Amino acid sequence: MTISEVEKVLRMRQQQLKRKQAKSNNKLLFIPLFIIIFLLIYSYNKDGYYVNKDISKFDKDNIVRFFSKQYIMGSWKLDEVVFHDSGIVANVKVPSKLNMDEKYLSNYIKYSLCPDDNNVIWNNIGNNPLYINLYHDSRRGGFVAQCIHSNSAL
Repeated sequence: MTISEVEKVLRMRQQQLKRKQAKSNNKLLFIPLFIIIFLLIYSYNKDGYYVNKDISKFDKDNIVRFFSKQYIMGSWKLDEVVFHDSGIVANVKVPSKLNMDEKYLSNYIKYSLCPDDNNVIWNNIGNNPLYINLYHDSRRGGFVAQCIHSNSAL
């Protein structure tokens, strides 16, 4: 090989290295962009409304009181109301497993157990998703349905 051929090979390798470095730098630019997009999506619930993660103690107490009153009489008992970043879950223990198709059970929860649209408790709930979990033995084995409030975008 002549000197000019060696120089030519060296230039080609340098250019290849530069291209590889540019590609790896482009990949590094996508990582922060991906993280930002993920955080934006995470901060919104599935309906596209912002989830208010900071529910005041006053609102929490009102929500717990509301559900406690619903289950004073009868064999269904409010176990606990849990406040997560992803929403509010009212866990209700039932004495025996409900023999209903999931579709009917979901509608039963939504239209019979969830607060009515005009109920003032929605002022305390705000835009936070509200779920009711009916369970017999364990919470994990329960059936969860989301309560729908027509004015949840307020």
